[in-house]
Amino acid sequence: MKIILKQGRICNGDKIITIETKGAEAFSHSKLMTLINQLSKNEYLVYKDGKWDEKGKEFLFPLAVNEAIELGKKGIDFLDENHERELKMFCKKHYLKFEDFRQSRLDTFFKA
Repeated sequence: MKIILKQGRICNGDKIITIETKGAEAFSHSKLMTLINQLSKNEYLVYKDGKWDEKGKEFLFPLAVNEAIELGKKGIDFLDENHERELKMFCKKHYLKFEDFRQSRLDTFFKA
C-alpha cells in the first residue's frame, strides 16, 4: 500500500492524499495512524491558512476523530444504514458532508 501526497488547491501546505494498493491488503493500525497523522497535519495547515484560529474557531479534526471513536465504542456504525440519523448529526456537528459518507458507504466498503 502506498499513501501518496500531492499538492492541493486550498493553500501551500494543502495536500491531496490518495491510497494505491495492489489488490486486497490488510489495513494495520500503523498505516491508519500514519494516515490520520497526515490528514491531521493537512487539516491543520488549512485551518491556519483560513485563519480559523484567529476567528476563535476550534480545530475540528481531533474532535471529529475522537467522537467517531466514541460512537464506534457505543456500537454506532457509520456503514450501517440503521445509524444514518447519528451519522447525519455527526456530520452537521463537524461541518462534514453527509453525502461523502453515504457515497463512501456505497462505493468504498465491501464485505468479503
